[in-house]
This record gives sequence, structure tokens and C-alpha cells, in this order.
Amino acid sequence: MIDLDSPEEFLQRRMRSVDRRRLLQPRTAQQTIDFSTRVYHKLAWPILRLTFPSMALLYAGLVFFQGFVLPNLLTTSNPDDFTVQFSELMVVFMVALFIALPIIVIALGHSVGLATRVISDYVLEQKVDFNRAAAGARKGALTIIGLLLQVFLRSGIVLIVAGGLLMVSAYYEKQGMTSGIGDLASVFAIMSFIAGLIMIPIVMMPLAIAPVVAVVEGSSPSRAMRRSRTLMKKARHIPSGYDTLVHLFVVSAFVGFMLWLGFYLAFEMSGLSGFLNDLAGRSVFWAIVGQTLLTLPLFAVVWILVPFMTCCITVLYYDRRVRLEALDIETMAHDVLKGSQQADLRL
Repeated sequence: MIDLDSPEEFLQRRMRSVDRRRLLQPRTAQQTIDFSTRVYHKLAWPILRLTFPSMALLYAGLVFFQGFVLPNLLTTSNPDDFTVQFSELMVVFMVALFIALPIIVIALGHSVGLATRVISDYVLEQKVDFNRAAAGARKGALTIIGLLLQVFLRSGIVLIVAGGLLMVSAYYEKQGMTSGIGDLASVFAIMSFIAGLIMIPIVMMPLAIAPVVAVVEGSSPSRAMRRSRTLMKKARHIPSGYDTLVHLFVVSAFVGFMLWLGFYLAFEMSGLSGFLNDLAGRSVFWAIVGQTLLTLPLFAVVWILVPFMTCCITVLYYDRRVRLEALDIETMAHDVLKGSQQADLRL
């Protein structure tokens, strides 16, 4: 158990403790981003410190994918043999699916779950409990796996179909055969690829707060996803939560790009990039070391941005519950029934 406030802030929080609803209030999309930024500024160091091990594991998965999976996906050892190309593509796909992706998913889910628990405790005017945060991290990891499984089933299959159609088109092209089947395969492959990319945000947006539901309410992944869809929907005069998600994605993309650009330019101007590229050509070991260090800007961006997005999603979850379920009134009633000193009978 820790108290994140300075002595002055702790005294002010104690003075405000008669109303636990102070931070439970509906907010517009911009207000949600602004409030989340202030919360993250306050909790950034504890969250970054707690999530460093899992983010380091995520970093390892990203390095493995970017440095060794992706290049092999785009190259082949025998450009004239279609069978060899297909075999190499399947091997790379299996490595990405069963090695790189699980590492990334588990690490991401653990970080999201832990950060969610810390931020939730703050919004509810509670102290940060590391044991609860660790339990939330485990629950978040399971939910993230369930979410990505949903995305894979609904949009990933479309992308796989697109890849298969591209292979059919490539086969006809390699054989030197002019066939309408090859041309149609190319057209449908492009259309399927575009549809698959469009499906990803369509599937993800209704499920955006599912990890928070799982951590805060202790729900199973399937129930958390169903409840997330319910909370995100529009209800009569209450707008949906999708406008906040759009704001969050735009802000996160801009901030992430600026952070990456700053780190990348620092690498280039210091001359480290060229040195590491030369180092990577010496042996396999130095290639791993060089690739790891070259992707440090990406690690810094992900390490900073994932907790910030988690903070926004957690605040959005409480915003939806206040709007749809009057969580602030429910909290007051709970305090009254419990006889807590935090009870506030004012309306």
C-alpha cells in the first residue's frame, strides 16, 4: 500500500474525502483526454516503474518481430521456385503467430491490467495496492488475449484470405500464365486486404474498455467484452463513447509520432545509428545487439504511450458508468450504508 500524494496534497485529499464522487463525473471527449493527462502526469513514475518488466518483454517481442520475422516475410532464398517461397512464408507466419505474437500479447495485457488497477484506485480515491495491481495485471493479460482472438477471428481471417489470394496471383504470374483467375485473385486480394484493415478498428472500438471491465469488476474475458459493448453504446439522450476513442487515437498517434521522431533524430544526430548498423554486420550476436539498440526509440514510445492510453480508457470506463448507471450516486449510497466517514448526503 502506498500514498502517491505529497504532504500538502495528502492533507487536501483528506479534506475532500467526504465526497468520493469528486472524480466520478461525466466528461466530454476533450475533458476526458485533459483529465487523463493530469492523472497520468501524477502517476507516471509509479506506473512506468511497475510496468517496466512486462514492457521489456514486449520490447523483446517487438525486436524479434521487426528484426527477424518481418525481413524474412519480405524476402526469399529462391525467387524462381514458388514452392520454396510458399514454404518459407508459412514458416515465418508460424513463427510470428506462435512465438512473437504470444510474447507481445501477454506483455501488453500484463501492462494494461497493472496500469488499469493503479489508475482505478486513484480515480476512486483509494490507495494503490500492489497486490491488487498484480492481480489486475493477470486479469488484464487474459482479457487482452481474448480481445485479440476476437479481432483475429473477425478481421484476421479476412487478411489471411487476402494473403492466400495474393499467393494464387503470384503462382499464375510465376508460371507465365495469362489467366483471368490470376487477375481476379489480385483484385479480390487487394479488396480483402483493405476490408481486413477497416475491420480492425470496427471490431476493437466496442471492445475498448473490456480490459478495464475485467480488472475492475473481475469479469471473465467473454463477459467483459459483452459488457464493454453495452457500456459503449448510445442510450437515448446519452451519446456513445466512440467520439472519445477517436480523440484518443488521434492524440496518441500524434504524440507517439512526435516522441518517436524526437528519439530517432537524437539517435541520428549522435551518430549512434550508423555505428549500430556497422556493428550489426559483424556476427549474429552483434546483429541482435544492434537491432535491440536501434529499436530503443520504439521501446520508449511504447513504454510511455501504452500507460497513457490505458489511463484514458480507464477514465472513459468510469465516465460511461456514471452516465449510464449513476455510479457516483451508487458510490454515495454505498458509503452511507456502510457508515463510512466518506459519506456525503448532499445531492
